[in-house]
Amino acid sequence: MFHDNYQIIEHQLRKYSFEFLKVSPEPLQMLEKLNKNNPKMIEEAQKPHLLAAAIVYIYLKHNNLNGRGGITAKSVGEYFKVKASAISQKAFDVENRLYGMARYEKKNEPYEFIDRDRFEVSEIYFDFLESPIQNDIKKSIQVLKAMIKEDKFFFDPYITLYEYYLMDRDFKNAVKTM
Repeated sequence: MFHDNYQIIEHQLRKYSFEFLKVSPEPLQMLEKLNKNNPKMIEEAQKPHLLAAAIVYIYLKHNNLNGRGGITAKSVGEYFKVKASAISQKAFDVENRLYGMARYEKKNEPYEFIDRDRFEVSEIYFDFLESPIQNDIKKSIQVLKAMIKEDKFFFDPYITLYEYYLMDRDFKNAVKTM
């Protein structure tokens, strides 16, 4: 499976780089670094397209090619056939594995707490973000509550649950969740 995932991601990065990044080698170098530092992330990737999109997103961010007037997470998501919200979540995890605290030390930014790996619940969360269930407010609330029961210290489901409560106009539970 690892070899397959690696080849899928490598192929997608080459193709995207050729089409949009003037054949920049940097996304492939990031994949190599991830493979060297944390091969399990590649081996166990259930959605290699999402991992490839996250690497591209990090590259765009580091080179100031994203955001307003640049290449958006939405367009990257459309290219890789994944949701923009899933990309930004996965990119955070990948970026920490690639650069760790060094990216803050270089920029003299304040220290940021980096939690222990919550791989099992985070994979469930990313799968939820890609699932059709996320379009049903009531079902999504139940799924997110179950995730929180699974790991009460993984905070991403809390934020998403808060947003679903707001969409459901359940302000009391939204505030309680936040």
